[in-house]
Amino acid sequence: MLFWGSGGAGILRLIYSNNLHLIPNSDLVMQDFVDRDPRKILSGYFVFADKKWLYLWTLSGLKRFSHLDNVSFYSYVDVCGLIDSGADPKKFDGSESIFFTNLSEWAAMMKTGNLIGVLRVDNGRNREVIDRAINYNSKYLALTNLTSQQCK
Repeated sequence: MLFWGSGGAGILRLIYSNNLHLIPNSDLVMQDFVDRDPRKILSGYFVFADKKWLYLWTLSGLKRFSHLDNVSFYSYVDVCGLIDSGADPKKFDGSESIFFTNLSEWAAMMKTGNLIGVLRVDNGRNREVIDRAINYNSKYLALTNLTSQQCK
């Protein structure tokens, strides 16, 4: 029940959609959800965050990432709000982002299951330290596949 209630449904949808018919040039590929080089974005589904830690479901399991003052920052785009206003998500250029340096403030805008991308600090020791985390408030789905009906 913890898996299902904490964003695990997003992981299952990803596995089904990508494993059943892999698309070679997909914008959202399985590799994005597997823990690898910290300089590459690791995608996952939001579970929980507090002042210090961010928890995500990834295909590598439940991952914990730490906030570091004056290093970690976060961005948020209300994609559903923009889609409802008639904007095309494929034309977003980043100017729609709201930036945070406080993990708790950013996390207050999240919902369980929101798709998150994390880029980590690559200092050789602490691979779990957040460099930046990005969210487009798109629950379960890639930005390019999101429709206004799915936002509700």
